[in-house]
Amino acid sequence: MLIIPLHQPLTLARFPWVTAALILINVLVYFGLQARDQRAYTSAAEFYQRTGLIELELPWLQRHLRSQGRDDLAGMLDALGEPMRSRAAVEIQAMDREFAERIRGAPFFEEGDERLPQWRANRAEFEAQLSLAFTPRHALLFHDPTPWRHFSSMFLHGDAMHLIGNMVFLALLGLMTEAALGPWLFLGVYVIGGFGAGLVSVLRHFGEFGSLLGASGAIAALMGACCVVWGMRKVRVFYWFFVIFDYVKVPALFLLPVWLGWELWQMWSTPDSRVAFDAHAGGIITGALATFAIRKLGWERREAMDEDDLVLAMVPRL
Repeated sequence: MLIIPLHQPLTLARFPWVTAALILINVLVYFGLQARDQRAYTSAAEFYQRTGLIELELPWLQRHLRSQGRDDLAGMLDALGEPMRSRAAVEIQAMDREFAERIRGAPFFEEGDERLPQWRANRAEFEAQLSLAFTPRHALLFHDPTPWRHFSSMFLHGDAMHLIGNMVFLALLGLMTEAALGPWLFLGVYVIGGFGAGLVSVLRHFGEFGSLLGASGAIAALMGACCVVWGMRKVRVFYWFFVIFDYVKVPALFLLPVWLGWELWQMWSTPDSRVAFDAHAGGIITGALATFAIRKLGWERREAMDEDDLVLAMVPRL
């Protein structure tokens, strides 16, 4: 199911500058900073295999994973052959700082053994290479959440399609919502909504080994904000359900239970999905509540919405 608001025409006078800036930041982070990740992973994996660290440390890594309830990952490492095993071990460790701290105290060799200094040197070099990856230092970790990671994870993406999909929705929702809230309130809802989305997902998976990244939680907050700020005003939306697609005008508030219900349904019906539907739901709720407070305070830009309704009414129908 796909429902996209296409209510507002794009003009220079209504150009959503904050939305454009957010899109630019996300694109620069992905292509400028996250681009180094694959090189760092490849280099670290080759070093991990070449120096024999994988054979020495693999049993310790598997025991560590099983202690965290991740028997699936431990079993996967057994099933993989080289070089995929080293690559998988590297990517797992990139998201788990605790293992690096535990492995440094592992009694591989006794003091005085000539192999001990070499292992320590190899381990230090491996960690230095792995530290060059950008994403692991900024993704939100369920087992180690921090306020900074809540914020920084909003600007990370898993791949190019993840980025493109999010930026398309950000552009469409930003075009409508930024005009109604004004640039600073819009930015505030975006950031607060992203925090709310991440918090819901962390609480649901607290202590689990896993991570969260992407702008979709903050964008979901704009979905909630769009519904509440436009309220019972009718907005034009495009919908696509299997083979049925069309345009329709409905009160914006009617979209709130539809969007939220869809995310909750997906969260319940696809528990093994790698999509953070819980974060989406948390973002929608946070954005809706924040915008409800804005409306109660009378801070929304009613004159902008009135003007937009007039402009839309004058657009010729084809």
